[in-house]
Amino acid sequence: MDEPLLRGRMATDIFQNQSQAPGLECRGIGRLCVECPNWAGRVEQSPPRSRLSRGGRAAEGGGTSLFGLRVEQSRTSYQLQSDSDQPIYSPSATTPVVTLFGEEQVGFGSRAMLKVGASLAASSGGPRLGPRAEVRWSPVSRLTLTGSYIRAHQFAQSLRNAESVVGNIFPADLYVGAGTHGVPVAQSDQGVLALDYRPAPGVKLGAQAYARRETGLLLVAPSDGEPFTTGRFTVGSGASEGPSVDAAVTSSRFGVVASYALQRVRLSYNGSSYIPDLAATHQLQGGVTFLPTHSLSLRLGGTALFGRRTTTIASGFEWEACNLTDRGCEFAGSPYYGGESLGAVKLPAYFRADFSARQRWSFMMGGRQMEMAVFGTYTNLLGRTNVLTYARDPPPGGRLRSKCGPVHPSCSDSTGAFDPRPVAPCHKSLAVWFLSWNHAWSNLGSAARWDTGRFFPG
Repeated sequence: MDEPLLRGRMATDIFQNQSQAPGLECRGIGRLCVECPNWAGRVEQSPPRSRLSRGGRAAEGGGTSLFGLRVEQSRTSYQLQSDSDQPIYSPSATTPVVTLFGEEQVGFGSRAMLKVGASLAASSGGPRLGPRAEVRWSPVSRLTLTGSYIRAHQFAQSLRNAESVVGNIFPADLYVGAGTHGVPVAQSDQGVLALDYRPAPGVKLGAQAYARRETGLLLVAPSDGEPFTTGRFTVGSGASEGPSVDAAVTSSRFGVVASYALQRVRLSYNGSSYIPDLAATHQLQGGVTFLPTHSLSLRLGGTALFGRRTTTIASGFEWEACNLTDRGCEFAGSPYYGGESLGAVKLPAYFRADFSARQRWSFMMGGRQMEMAVFGTYTNLLGRTNVLTYARDPPPGGRLRSKCGPVHPSCSDSTGAFDPRPVAPCHKSLAVWFLSWNHAWSNLGSAARWDTGRFFPG
């Protein structure tokens, strides 16, 4: 790949090529992280690839130079079969990418820094130039102002329909390499202005604003109403911008983080445009971590989303949320949305609170340092039912009802304002536990880890 794009769940990151660990803090510019309601984690699978990289760094005077050559190759395949196991659509690709990159960093005294760089990536379709630049200035010791620009490319794109409600049940990205089967190379141009202020030790205040433009996006939603493409997709573009503010206070015993983000995201194709499902206009996030002892940590986090959009499901659809009794999730009916308008329906606000705890023990055994930890989470602490999409009512004479699992007795079954009914996972709560076992051989300098447990995504 060319220079990696911003990680994971930002609405601005239409290129979902990298995974992001769940947690209170979303990585990426502005923390514009709007898929974080599912804190159990999304499954985002990057294509398998081999990499060979050579480079060097040199310092001269007040600057630093970085240069190198990276050779990569990814192999991707996607197969859609009929009930008779006959392949219907089965694209595959081998995508070699050779990238020459360089970077120069120059300091101007102790308060200013300029970093410029570029990459030249050669793959199918010719070379692609990716310039980038960053300037940083600290007028006083506790305040830092930053401005940056980057152009990035992505040589594999997902065939998942990001507008399908199935993404909340089976959130896997299935990648196919660019340059074959009509899959384009995606390009992103992004500019960011950021402010970082540290008024006191352990206190951080931040503000950011960004603007991003994308071209060559593979969009499944405008051409195919299924959860994954059946062979049809559209090439489009995207635009997103917005500000965000965040604050954090930490000490030896506790930490508190809070953030707010405002964003505007639109995807365009063939003269039309829509607001994607993941682009909530307003997002509030907060979390508290408390350490009663050096080995016990307690965490409480919350998320609130306003201005969400969805695409109505054209027919009956029932969804039973994940629960421990049924050992997973169940849904019935079809999530196909047919000729419905993309992102045309507003969703009510989303609220969710999660709690987790972790206890670890360190001890010596057989001359080795051992560590054992047990941790668990309690998701949707308040048992709130959040509406994720709408399905149209069945014909007269019948009425679909939401199906509730035995440990999720509270479901939403009200009728929407224009006939569609809300489809919501019947969340009450669920617990996840894990046992982690670490041991290390001090004489070899190596370590091993063993994990076991049960995991039910929320």
